[in-house]
Amino acid sequence: MLRRCRVLVVPRVMASVRRFDDGTRVDRPFSGREPTPEQLRTIRARRLRVLNKALAMGGWAAHVSEKLEAARGELVAALGADHTGGAA
Repeated sequence: MLRRCRVLVVPRVMASVRRFDDGTRVDRPFSGREPTPEQLRTIRARRLRVLNKALAMGGWAAHVSEKLEAARGELVAALGADHTGGAA
């Protein structure tokens, strides 16, 4: 059940994108702008948490599990580079 998703396409606007700093996106970048280094670390850490949960859930086909592990390795390396000041 966790690996399935249904998408509802509605022909009307359900949300709007803010293009000004209203103080609500402290740890997330604005649409169309590059994230700050701090925001990038937060994004990577959140993605890593999701990948860790997916891997812990198990039951993946071998090729999917390999891709999850590879993505996890890339994020760990990028977070390590962020921490040590190296290039990501």
